[in-house]
Amino acid sequence: MKALVSYDFIADEFSENRTRFMSSEYPAFKYLLGRLGPKSRILDAGCGSGVPIARFFSKNGHDVFGFDLSERIIQLARDNVPSAHFESSCQILWKFLSSLAIGP
Repeated sequence: MKALVSYDFIADEFSENRTRFMSSEYPAFKYLLGRLGPKSRILDAGCGSGVPIARFFSKNGHDVFGFDLSERIIQLARDNVPSAHFESSCQILWKFLSSLAIGP
C-alpha cells in the first residue's frame, strides 16, 4: 500500500518528466513497430502516464491497453492518450475477482 501511495504522490512530476523516449529506447520501439501487423493489440504493463510508449503505438494505428498501480497516473494516461484504454492494476484485479463464481 505504501508503494501505491508513493506512486500517486509522484504521478504528476513523473508525467512532466517522461515526455519522450530515451535515446536508447526509440530504436527498439521503432524496430518493434516495423514487425507488427496492422492494428495490433499492445499491452503496456506499467504504462505510467501513457507517454511515450502508449502514445507511440496508438498514433501508429495500434490498439493499446495499459495498466499501472497508481490511479492518478492512470488518469494522466487517459488524458494524454485518449485513444488507448487504461486501468489501474487494482481495478483489473477487482474485476477478475468479481467474475469468479464462488459458491458452497
